[in-house]
Amino acid sequence: MKRILIAATAVLALGACSRGGDLNHGGSIKLGSSTISKQLPANLPGYVKVYPGATVTAVMDNGAQGGIIAFDVADSPDSVVSFYRKAAEDAKLTQTTDTASSTGSHVIMWNQEGTKRSLMATVDLKQGKTHVGLLYGAAS
Repeated sequence: MKRILIAATAVLALGACSRGGDLNHGGSIKLGSSTISKQLPANLPGYVKVYPGATVTAVMDNGAQGGIIAFDVADSPDSVVSFYRKAAEDAKLTQTTDTASSTGSHVIMWNQEGTKRSLMATVDLKQGKTHVGLLYGAAS
């Protein structure tokens, strides 16, 4: 799953470069039904929380289907993981996967049975920054 999120983030970055979008200055790129930008979508489901103080690096909004948000934070991976565990619990999502690697990377997934509400968080420390990727499903 982490590889999927990394690949998606790479596609976001490459798509922005090859299509002339100026994501660093509020621009966006439309690819089919998806919009790539650095702006949080207006339709972001209420159960999807962006970590306080995050610097958003990429967003892929797939409208009613969900999306991907990538961002960096200064806090530790453990703090970020704790934040998302609490946020998922508050949203009544059930944890389905929790994988931690020997390098400290985490991949955690939650969903709500009978709905399309789902959340996957990848959390990794690199070069002194905690990198986070959120992959979320539709609101209903």
